[in-house]
Amino acid sequence: MSRKLGFTLAEVLITLGIIGVVAAITLPMLIQNYQKTVLKSQFKKVYSEFFNAIKLAQSKNEAPVYCYYWQKSPYPSVVCMEYDSKYGTCSKWAMPDGSPLPSNYNGIYNDCVDFFYSKLFGHVLKYAKHCKNNALLNGCLTEQYRGVDKIKAEIDDSVEYNPNMGFSDSVLKQTGEAWVLIDGTVIVKWCGYMCKTPIFMVDINGHKRPNKWGYDIFSFIFRGTENNGITELAPYNYFYEEGGFSDSQMLWEAYR
Repeated sequence: MSRKLGFTLAEVLITLGIIGVVAAITLPMLIQNYQKTVLKSQFKKVYSEFFNAIKLAQSKNEAPVYCYYWQKSPYPSVVCMEYDSKYGTCSKWAMPDGSPLPSNYNGIYNDCVDFFYSKLFGHVLKYAKHCKNNALLNGCLTEQYRGVDKIKAEIDDSVEYNPNMGFSDSVLKQTGEAWVLIDGTVIVKWCGYMCKTPIFMVDINGHKRPNKWGYDIFSFIFRGTENNGITELAPYNYFYEEGGFSDSQMLWEAYR
């Protein structure tokens, strides 16, 4: 009589259980790493296309475009003269000697609103949708987007954050100008200093999740000089959520 060799049902179940435990531990990490790799690739693509569009729009002008923050500021650091009693943020800045800030303290914005943005969006960067304001109601954003004030309030509800500054929830969804490009990329313009400032929030994969700062949402700033106009699409490092990358970190990760 021959003896048949094999595994018992208990042995098979134990092996499958071990495989299941190992898979449960490793699969989330593998999926997370894959998602990060995809986002890095998308970041690099969007950043390159955005910066190339800026350079092309400026070259078509055949002259420096004055829509930038200083590459290297010619002015000293400012001092805060007054603080907002409700939010604790500075409400009035001045030069070190107390004199008012020059109109070009941060940079030169003369060409931004009436000239360069119209050249950049539509002529070079093709968009599927444009919202001059009310980006949420007009379909450029969805309810999944959250302004920085809302996110910070969830982290620490003991502090009241200014809802009218920067990329707050109301600025993103109601005030800021927004574009949805043909490839789905979402770009929202910062609405400070009469909406002239060249700062942008960019969602590199559009309305697709996660729609989180430091994951698929980043911020950039135009920098330049008087002789050359816009010279750089620089990371603004405005904000990133837990586990995400700062704008500088993501730029380094994408191009290393």
